[in-house]
Amino acid sequence: MRLDDALSDLQAIQDQLRRTRVVTCYRSATVGASGALALGVAWFQPIVIENPVSSPVEYVLVWSLVAALSLLAIAVDTSSRYWTKVSALARAQTRATVIEFAPCVIAGGLLTLVIVFHGLKFAPLLPALWSIFFSMGLLTTRHRWPPMAMWVGIYYLLAGLICARYAVGPQAFAPWMMALTFGCGQLMAAAVLHVYQENCRAKGT
Repeated sequence: MRLDDALSDLQAIQDQLRRTRVVTCYRSATVGASGALALGVAWFQPIVIENPVSSPVEYVLVWSLVAALSLLAIAVDTSSRYWTKVSALARAQTRATVIEFAPCVIAGGLLTLVIVFHGLKFAPLLPALWSIFFSMGLLTTRHRWPPMAMWVGIYYLLAGLICARYAVGPQAFAPWMMALTFGCGQLMAAAVLHVYQENCRAKGT
């Protein structure tokens, strides 16, 4: 019985340590809204950009704006919770996550600028590259997210590879690429956050 009690206590300590490493200031609703925005823009892409193959810069500008709006919404929501509702430990975890995740965002942005200004022929690969960079950020910081978030990172990686496979010919810049990657990917991430946060509320943690 003593061994069983010790193992049970050890498991409880491990669970508590895992929970303290998880970032808690990202709201599933905000993350889900970014996914819904991506799906909406993908739906209207043929109207906004009639021929993205001949005008890839417009395509990049539209989706860069979508990314900027999504990041801004998440940043504002996170900042509000960071300064008003989150503990000092959670704030430290949030800072660490941002620092670890930032390189993939910066690298993706810089690569986009290089392609736009010096290599437009590679522009059809951007949806794949964006998704792969994002997956690397998620997988690198997976220890700071709910356990199921690892599968979101894997999903982004696989979606990026699929987009790379169809980045030539008539499917280049197809609306489904961004819908598949960031639309569905962000909704999946929102679902993971929602389930985890609801479980934490049920357990009173």
